[in-house]
Amino acid sequence: MKTVSVDTMRALDAATIAGGVPGEVLMDRAGRAAAGEIRREIARGAWGRIGRLMVLAGRGNNGGDGYVVARDFAEHGPCPVVLLAAAPPESLRGAALHHARLLPGTVSCQVPAALPEDVFQAGDLIVDALLGTGTSGAPRAPFDQWIERINASGCPVVSLDIPSGLDGDTGGAPGAVVQADLTVTMALPKTGLLSEAGRPFCGRLRCVDIGFPAASVAAAAGTGEAVFAADVRPLLGRRDMAAHKGTFGSVLVLGGSRLYGGAPLLAGVAALRAGAGLATVLRPLGAAR
Repeated sequence: MKTVSVDTMRALDAATIAGGVPGEVLMDRAGRAAAGEIRREIARGAWGRIGRLMVLAGRGNNGGDGYVVARDFAEHGPCPVVLLAAAPPESLRGAALHHARLLPGTVSCQVPAALPEDVFQAGDLIVDALLGTGTSGAPRAPFDQWIERINASGCPVVSLDIPSGLDGDTGGAPGAVVQADLTVTMALPKTGLLSEAGRPFCGRLRCVDIGFPAASVAAAAGTGEAVFAADVRPLLGRRDMAAHKGTFGSVLVLGGSRLYGGAPLLAGVAALRAGAGLATVLRPLGAAR
């Protein structure tokens, strides 16, 4: 999958809208797809029992994605939703305002000037929709304080598109940055998410399709390539019930030293997890385990 810069992503978004797909539709696709990823993680028990979804929405399109996630969970569950907005919903613009107006009355929407220390509780799942790729530099008030509260909460955190405060191109952290357990990025991964500096803030990384034309994506300038589970899954196919270890090939790992013998063992286990039928590890005699 192609990785792109923030400017390329912005150009793809603008071109898709110019081609006839309203911004409100793109935002709805992004929020709904992100909600689906979050719901799947909850269903598999990734974070234990979740009692509330706490959506923290900013003032721009990233916040608009958060409003869509809140509405989706209000409509489909599996848990109640509280939305904490950094600005009054009526002050938003464009697609974000459109989706803020669609927020059902069953969602508690609050606009606190600052987050109190006890705003989060055990069993909360936090959705970070504060700052997207359109911001630069260190987060300013109130976002710096909100990010600090998120990171100190001890609750699992899902960031929409990019962890708030992270530079989308470099992965740099000029100020406070959300430490996410899962990042759901939209359309294509941004370069900063996969950089050495940015990757530790993202947690698990998922990329969701929001309907950019394939021709536009193919023609867009890329910064590199990333491999996601969705890229590999079509290549695996179904395994024959009568298969055995000789069916799927063998891997031989040669490596390690007398002092450092663990790396080849890890490589052997990785080969089995990747699908090899048989993995053989050869290490120096007496190598440390």
